[in-house]
Amino acid sequence: MDSITTLSDNNNNTTGTTSIMATREGKHSALLSWGCGEFGQHCQGHSNDASFRESKVQQFSSGASLGVISHISCGASHTVAITESGEVYVWGNGNSGQLGCGDQQPRWQPTAMTLSIPKGSRVRTCACGSRHTMLLLDNGHVYSVGNNFYAQLGYNFREKNYKENQIRPQFLEFLRHRQVRQVACGDKHSVFLFDQGAVAVVGNNAHGQIGDGSRGESAVPKAVDMEQTVIYITCGPNHNLAITDEGDVYAWGYGKACGKRRHDVLSPELISFKGKQIVQVAGGSTHSLALTAGGKVYAWGFGIDGQLGLGSIVMATKPRQLRHSFLEEGASSVACGDAFSAVITVSGRLYMWGKNSHTIQEGMGSLHKVVEPHCMNPEPSCAVRHVVCGAWHAVALTGLPDFVPSVDESDSESSDEETVSNISRLSSAQSREQVSVWGFLSHFMHGLSF
Repeated sequence: MDSITTLSDNNNNTTGTTSIMATREGKHSALLSWGCGEFGQHCQGHSNDASFRESKVQQFSSGASLGVISHISCGASHTVAITESGEVYVWGNGNSGQLGCGDQQPRWQPTAMTLSIPKGSRVRTCACGSRHTMLLLDNGHVYSVGNNFYAQLGYNFREKNYKENQIRPQFLEFLRHRQVRQVACGDKHSVFLFDQGAVAVVGNNAHGQIGDGSRGESAVPKAVDMEQTVIYITCGPNHNLAITDEGDVYAWGYGKACGKRRHDVLSPELISFKGKQIVQVAGGSTHSLALTAGGKVYAWGFGIDGQLGLGSIVMATKPRQLRHSFLEEGASSVACGDAFSAVITVSGRLYMWGKNSHTIQEGMGSLHKVVEPHCMNPEPSCAVRHVVCGAWHAVALTGLPDFVPSVDESDSESSDEETVSNISRLSSAQSREQVSVWGFLSHFMHGLSF
């Protein structure tokens, strides 16, 4: 579902990264986590909701320093963090084995994942589904763990070992000779982006997530017929979003999240941004967000809980630009939870809106709608660099954002070469997410044959 990763990791998020146009280097970051804690996903050591005010992660279960974080991804109710050295730490819900710890228990603090990989290789990025996790190594190999009822782990469990829930990461042997560039996960499906820009999907297809024009399930990854070369993929729970090397966006899957009122999108459909180059996209359960190279934010889909950020508009069949005053300085990144949205501005202010289940505003009920974007960190000393969202929790890194908009979209349109360059730089910036956390840490989404 949601990850701190961007186009350069493909080359994100899935599901970490470096800079697009400008990078601000140098300062260590703090790790923040808040929202729902039913399974320990906010990493604060209790099951009550945690507010942004109490979000700083303080301790680590092994008593050791977590170190420099290079990538973070959130599932519906679990979180995975990867360090610069390739260590994998997990916390939150583990009832389907998605934490990869050899059991089906929750973890209330960051815990090392049990992982056996070839010597000399390391985990580079990851992606989290509702109840499963994908790990991508630096050599392009993929491991998967967690629930596999819909074959979202990349294989049919009935033909492997008859275990619906895999509690230890399994190597995807059929991808051994394919260079995987990025992985992304929806609720019950997974997406693979290959080195040459091809895309394949496996798992649940109730809403056309596989993209082959049907609703038929597939126990093996099926290639998606794309008209352009894809360089970035991400997923909402039941839909997919892809950015091409020309800066175009394609969407398919659950209709409302793609801007359709009454039908699903069974194969990739081009989303028009009228010449704007898109550098990041994010998906929620029923809505989608996009960030342009000029720092503009667009929303579309169904937003009965206010997650579109478009005031009284609850259905946008095509992308609409958000016109809030806080966006005048430009946005640096976007993220989606189940029914809420998040945007970070160039100065590091984090704004959130939508359903309040993850305590956007303290003192409000969990079903309260926050229609107007709410600033989570008004203090100048608490800038946020990146944010990723689970269904009802969020994780952030402090510091100044990597991405600084450099295109005046009101005056000009960029060439294709500029589009690819900008996307690559954003990817790089997001994929090199490096965060030093000092001390102890305790609290803390056709038809190709393989």
